[in-house]
Amino acid sequence: MLIEHAGVKFNLKQFPWKTMSTLLAEHGVVCINYPEGVLMPGETCDRNTTKGNMKTSKGISDLTLQEQARLIHALDHEQYPIRFKKPDAERCDAIKKCM
Repeated sequence: MLIEHAGVKFNLKQFPWKTMSTLLAEHGVVCINYPEGVLMPGETCDRNTTKGNMKTSKGISDLTLQEQARLIHALDHEQYPIRFKKPDAERCDAIKKCM
């Protein structure tokens, strides 16, 4: 999987959607080319749905069908696919200071 090239491993049977941003941050990994307008992993949405107004993350199921399609397309985009990268040590230190 793309994320393992950056040194982050997890169980694919329990994909860590809700905690993925924390997991990446803990390992100093950044996501490149994440599609614009798509709810980020772990981000709460504020949408009115048939189930009411959602204020907490329900995981990847929070994504609309359009967002899911954009995310899938971004995984294998020819020019700008989603990538995960571990920046050099100096940049990692700068990122950690911002947290």
